[in-house]
Amino acid sequence: MANLGFSTQAYDPNINFFTPIPAGDYLAMIDKADVKMNKAGTGHYIAFSYIILEGQYAERRVFDNQNISHPNQQAENIGRRAISAIGQALGNPNVQDSDQLLNQPLVIKVTIRNNKQSNEPENVIRGWASKDSYQSAAANPMGNMPPTQQTPGVVHQMPPTQQVNQTTPTQVPPTQTAPQHVATPQQQPPINTQQVPSNPPAGNFEQPVWNQSHATA
Repeated sequence: MANLGFSTQAYDPNINFFTPIPAGDYLAMIDKADVKMNKAGTGHYIAFSYIILEGQYAERRVFDNQNISHPNQQAENIGRRAISAIGQALGNPNVQDSDQLLNQPLVIKVTIRNNKQSNEPENVIRGWASKDSYQSAAANPMGNMPPTQQTPGVVHQMPPTQQVNQTTPTQVPPTQTAPQHVATPQQQPPINTQQVPSNPPAGNFEQPVWNQSHATA
């Protein structure tokens, strides 16, 4: 007889740890990075085990294998570039040993695909990023937006030329200058009041079209 040391009621037995987690970005940590030989015995790869650190899927694991030597040069290059990306995300671009990748937080981009052999869905890691970039994006969702998009159109609301043109026509209407040049009766014959009214009604002055267009702009 042995005491378990915990209460089983504190744990949900219905959680399926083999069901893939949803696609997305997760703060995680590599807790295992074991170098293994491939099945054909022709190369080696690193078997990575990631543990999710926070959120609804905390303590769930995601697995990933990356080649470090392979007879197919393209497969080898893909694996080595992935390991280089992991080192960059951890702030260590010159990784020499797999142990240098352990127990440090980073962000992983997780997707879902069907396993080629079982046709069952499984998680796949498609990218890595530093934890600092993940935290800053969560704290400031607008951080990637250029400043001109945060305050659109403010500069173009009122150009300086519109402020001058709005007052100029109303100060001295062009048609008001005619009565100022009328000569006295001794110098010039009387003016026909039907052709040039001495006191024209205000309704005869048309509002300039440009002023209306600028006012509604």
